[in-house]
Amino acid sequence: MTALERNDDGLIERLVQRFLYVFPAMDTREQRVALTMYRLLARGRGVTAGQAAADCGETPALVQTCLARWPGIVWDGPAVVGFWGLAAGAVSRHRMRVEGCTLHTWCAWDTLFIPPLLGHNAQVTSTDPVSGAVVTLTVTPEGVRDLSPAGAVLSMLEPRAEMIEDIRGRLCRYIHLFADPDAGAAWTRQHPDTLLLSVDDGFELGRRRNLSRFADVLGR
Repeated sequence: MTALERNDDGLIERLVQRFLYVFPAMDTREQRVALTMYRLLARGRGVTAGQAAADCGETPALVQTCLARWPGIVWDGPAVVGFWGLAAGAVSRHRMRVEGCTLHTWCAWDTLFIPPLLGHNAQVTSTDPVSGAVVTLTVTPEGVRDLSPAGAVLSMLEPRAEMIEDIRGRLCRYIHLFADPDAGAAWTRQHPDTLLLSVDDGFELGRRRNLSRFADVLGR
């Protein structure tokens, strides 16, 4: 599918359910650990299991067990430097400025769903892989604003279970921001099974997934 999907609630809900199916479900304590990892890593430096445990009030053993079991964790010695789309180092063309700290994400969609988990606005900059144009936007817990160019779009790939062990290589590398639908369509034609979403729909996809995955802890 290459056409831009606009306001297709059925498509968004299908993608939400696929992301929930593919990625590990979490109980309340695990949700607390994951949210803490995001928020500590957003300070721009690696996070140890001990630091996360002290911050979220869980035991170091539980945190270590979660981090050892979950896919999508990048380590530098004893510290986590990459966690489910958020990185302390420069790993991609997708950047976020949050509370004065410059962060990078694994894909363009990460810049849409991570800021609401952090509870802060993010100034996002990404590069269109076709035209080289810079796409900028502000992502708030409530939505997207100041999108430039105004017609920018997001590519997406429906996740499959076999992608989980190599999230960056098999999923994230297909999710980008494009300056306009024509650039996005040119790219998706060359990448089977990818599709285009409006940026607002990309945010809505992330919002619904966040509310489901972190149902017990968001807002606390």
